[in-house]
Amino acid sequence: MYGDALRCVILAQSEDENPCPFKISHILPRGIFTQMNLLCGCLVFNFVSQAASFLLDVGAPRTGTQSMYRALQILGLDPLHSGMEVRFGVRDAPCGYLFGNSSANRSLDDVLATLDGRDGAMDEPFMLLYEEIMAAFPDAKFLLTISDPESWYESYTKLALSFVGASVDFGEGPPYMRMCTAMTSWGCEFGFHSDDVKIKKECLQSYHQHNERVQEVIPPDRLLVYNWSDGWAPLAHFVDRPVPDEDFPHVDDILERMQWLAHLRVEGLE
Repeated sequence: MYGDALRCVILAQSEDENPCPFKISHILPRGIFTQMNLLCGCLVFNFVSQAASFLLDVGAPRTGTQSMYRALQILGLDPLHSGMEVRFGVRDAPCGYLFGNSSANRSLDDVLATLDGRDGAMDEPFMLLYEEIMAAFPDAKFLLTISDPESWYESYTKLALSFVGASVDFGEGPPYMRMCTAMTSWGCEFGFHSDDVKIKKECLQSYHQHNERVQEVIPPDRLLVYNWSDGWAPLAHFVDRPVPDEDFPHVDDILERMQWLAHLRVEGLE
């Protein structure tokens, strides 16, 4: 694909060498054909350049990732949100890779296959894979969404209790999935154990450590620490998109989505 793009850019001198997926010289004069061939090359090359980039939101779940998911869609990106698209099994490969044993048999290639065709990812556990993404996508950019730690903890606790009330199981699937849900890997136990002082301390410490480490590991020119009060401008500029002429989205409907998923399972429709 890259070879075709470069061949287009330097201009094929004959129709037989034209790598574009259509032939137009039959209906246009030779000079116009050459110009259109260049245009085709530029379009293909631009497509390849866009496809080669990737944006990973390294912020923890419940830091506004649902709103950011919608914002990136408005900007023209097609990110994967593991919480919003959980019914399609998108967490299996990355969770098995991070927390599974040999029986899980999930490789980094399996994780990257999950991201095939997407130009971004976010939420648990993808936000833990920033070093792998840096290696796999040399031009990748990273976005860190941050919330006040106490507010974050309270928000996650309320969500967990809502899930319990809605009969949605946080830990379904293979054993490694339990470590890959509701930030259990950080020592968090949201819900019935949220008031445990020791558990809360460990959870918040992990939250702080994660935010600090990503800022140490990821080069500053490839990382946007996003302030929610800044609106569209810094985000749009960071991903090289025009600033949208609409309000920044505010979305929090994960509970409704999980209830819908639970209904599908009961009905055997998933």
